[in-house]
Formats: sequence, structure tokens, C-alpha cells
Amino acid sequence: MKLSLTALVILFSTHINAQFYNGSITLNDGKKLTGLIEFNYDNGINYKKSENADFSAISSDKIKSVQANINDTNESFVFLDAPFSLTRIDEPQNIKKRLFRIMSQGKVTLLEYTPSTALVLLYSTEITVLYLQKTDAEMPKMYAYIQRGAVIGARYKRRGFKEFATEYFSDCPTLVEKINNKDFKAKHAIEVIDYYNNSCN
Repeated sequence: MKLSLTALVILFSTHINAQFYNGSITLNDGKKLTGLIEFNYDNGINYKKSENADFSAISSDKIKSVQANINDTNESFVFLDAPFSLTRIDEPQNIKKRLFRIMSQGKVTLLEYTPSTALVLLYSTEITVLYLQKTDAEMPKMYAYIQRGAVIGARYKRRGFKEFATEYFSDCPTLVEKINNKDFKAKHAIEVIDYYNNSCN
């Protein structure tokens, strides 16, 4: 699980191409739309029933979940209210609907958010943000950044990682001990989730 999750983060395209994919949309009222879908970042999904049909834009406020076949892999997405900041990761600001890829689900759900292309150009690197969610009622919390450049590989960053992680995972003493002993650092962000979901009672 640990290696597969790491590979998913590194190999998954951080920017979904502006094209239609085979997939389905489940609306808040339970209705399911199957056909071709195009991601419109945080705004919603463009949907059409068949290749030659006209598309309709569906707002993120109306969508419960999305399934899409991307690069021969079935991916799951959700739109959730969540904060975002590249400078104040601990402060719940700029809250709005955001498009998340569901990376793994368990006692903690690991979510991946990709900011707009404009931010990538501004920082000259690709940026992905990992979020955590313990229950459906909880607003996702920013967990760690992943930065990738043309030369550098994936770098995991989280200011105050130890303080955040020991508090968030305080119900698992063995994990807290590993974090305090520096067995797990920010670069082990995904391994921490794997440990919590599979080794904590």
C-alpha cells in the first residue's frame, strides 16, 4: 500500500488535460449521468452523453462525486468545501468548492488537490496539495505540499509537520511516537497515512 500510494502521487498527471474522458457523474439528488466528462477545475464538470452530442456545464454545487477513466485507470473525484493557501497552511482561509482526487480511503481519507495552471507558472514548479479528512462532516485539512520541477523530483513540504501530525493523529500513540522520534517526517506524508489506516487500532 505504501509504495502504491507513493507511485500514484508521482505518476498521476498533476494537471488533467482539457479533454473529455469516459466517466460518470453522481448528482446530489442521486441521479447518475454516464458518458463523456471534461474537468472544469473547481467550477464543475462539462458533460455530454455521446461524442457528437452538445455538452452541458454542471456546477460543482450540484455534484456529489465523479468517476473518470484516465490513462486506463479508474479515478474517483469529489467537490468539497476546503481552504487553500501556499503561505498559511494552518489557517482556514479562502474556503470554496474544490476538486479533489480521492487517493485512498480508510479511517482517514487522503485527498489530492491541484491548483490552477496560473500558480504553476508563478512558482515555476508543479504544485500538488494533499488534504486529510477523517469524516464526511469534517472540512478537509491541508496536510502537505508536493513540488515538482523540470530537474528536481517530488519534494514533500509541510511547515510545522511534527506539531500538526502529532495532534491530528493523537489517537494513535505508536504513530505519535514515530513522529516524535523523527521516524516519520514531512517527506513521509503518505507513509504516515498508510500507517494510520493499517496499523492503528
